[in-house]
Amino acid sequence: MGAVKKIAVLSVQGAFAEQEKRIEDLGAECIEIRQKADLMQDFDGMILPGGESTVQGKLLTELGMLEPLRDRIRSGLPVLGTCAGLILLAGELGGGEHGWLGTLPVRVRRNAYGRQLGSFHVREVFQGIGRIPMTFIRAPYVESVTEGVEILATVDNRIVAVRYANQIGIAFHPELDEDESIHKMFNLFAMGQYFPGIDPQTYFPVSGWCRCTCRCAAYPGRPYCVCRGRCRKARYRSTVRWAGQSSSADSLQTICPHPPGRGKPRSG
Repeated sequence: MGAVKKIAVLSVQGAFAEQEKRIEDLGAECIEIRQKADLMQDFDGMILPGGESTVQGKLLTELGMLEPLRDRIRSGLPVLGTCAGLILLAGELGGGEHGWLGTLPVRVRRNAYGRQLGSFHVREVFQGIGRIPMTFIRAPYVESVTEGVEILATVDNRIVAVRYANQIGIAFHPELDEDESIHKMFNLFAMGQYFPGIDPQTYFPVSGWCRCTCRCAAYPGRPYCVCRGRCRKARYRSTVRWAGQSSSADSLQTICPHPPGRGKPRSG
């Protein structure tokens, strides 16, 4: 699997070293985000690691990083929030607690399992990947989601992983298990690809799709490509089969998920 050029990891507090190792093991360059100036660098995706969400939120505020980071996420930066990172992203916190970035339209409960069940390990299905190990440490869970948020995993009927546009939030710690599935998935996500099993219309919730020769990554045999408008990644160009189409390989159409009227046909 090809690696993206650069993944950033928020490194003000928490399990950032473990996340960095996972990313580097996949062959991607990893940089630490410790101050406001670091956010001005060019990188393809960002991980918000587990730790103490309140401490991380206060440090982001004190270091003048909260608003610039929020702006980058709202501008489309692919981001993965794990445990405390999910809490930072949440639009609302249970119990009337103060939120932070507020870019992910879900309601999250902190320390939801209490001290007695503060840490536990399970194997459950993650949509698009399959059954994977999940390690929870005084974990949160998602109490509710709004329209457009896709539920990726549940444990005991509680939501523990979601996706909304360019954001993925999970309640567990994938960096603590040997399984690399989550980090591989995020690597694809940051490249403008995506993992199989996701309905593209939940990614771009618009009616209709433009048909164009889009220079983006796609999965052969899948009915869509997911470039999120980042068609400059020409080296990942491929074609896909439109749902229900029975054409030869030479005439397969690439489907670009830009909203109608905004898709730009590309040649070559």
